[in-house]
Amino acid sequence: PLEYLVTGKQGKRPLRHFLSKHHGKELLNWPKSGFGIPLRDHFATNLKKYLTATLTAPHPVYDTLVRRDRIPELIERHARGRPFMTRLLLQLLSLRLWIESSPVSL
Repeated sequence: PLEYLVTGKQGKRPLRHFLSKHHGKELLNWPKSGFGIPLRDHFATNLKKYLTATLTAPHPVYDTLVRRDRIPELIERHARGRPFMTRLLLQLLSLRLWIESSPVSL
């Protein structure tokens, strides 16, 4: 029943009860934390060829927004670690994939 799962604003009562009984209350009060996808490493290794091929392929709309001739240099700088370009490369990849999936034209 819902009333067993939630009390006020506190949910997951069965889980909280189990954890406090077997692992102490410290674990219950642990702050939330997420996990990141290791894009920096993937872009520099196993996704490097895909990234290069995708971001340097000609496209009429993409080509008006991005200088494709600069992409290989960005990817190489990223792979060498000076400086990391993860966010920029992810934004470029997102833009490219969005353009390809959308009916955008000039």
